[in-house]
Amino acid sequence: MIKYLRDISERIKLLLSGMKTHSALWIGQPESEVTVEAKLKILEDKETEIINTKELLSRLSAEARMLQVELGNFADGIENLARGLHKDTPEKLAEYGIAYGKPRKHSSPPAMVLTVVLKDDTDGEGFIVSVQKADPDAENYEFEKGISTNPADINHIPAMSHLKITSKMSFVDNDIIKGSRYWYRVRPINRKGVGPWSEATSRVQ
Repeated sequence: MIKYLRDISERIKLLLSGMKTHSALWIGQPESEVTVEAKLKILEDKETEIINTKELLSRLSAEARMLQVELGNFADGIENLARGLHKDTPEKLAEYGIAYGKPRKHSSPPAMVLTVVLKDDTDGEGFIVSVQKADPDAENYEFEKGISTNPADINHIPAMSHLKITSKMSFVDNDIIKGSRYWYRVRPINRKGVGPWSEATSRVQ
């Protein structure tokens, strides 16, 4: 369960356990085992909704990246046409937002294979997730995350899903349950496309 939902869920389950142990005392009270179990069901449904939304976000993010590449190439084509049409009047290129004589920043997708570094956050809650070395051709970094069913298993990499896209090389992931093994991987992105995925790196807190 998601950490912040798990915490309140465990608290309510303990209260429910006490209510069941002393059920005779709870007869006629404004809250009952039924109302408490209904609240727990709401929590479970909300977590399912969040998980489904994350999966949708992952798919939409992948589609958006492909669209970025497609439209980046489309824009490059228009720019090249404009440069040809104004080869004798290059000062007119400014009217297209084109800097005459200035090469485009990226002509190809990034190719560097990155490395993810994981450390415990300074407060002991969550991981500091970092890229070991910057890719000079990257505009952003895309991170994916997975969780193992067996925290002792360091060989089986679980299904990975979209975590975030950021221009920063380091961030803190606080959505962690202690005792679980989490896996992360990263790849560089620029407007021409995406680079290769890194090897997946894991850690248990």
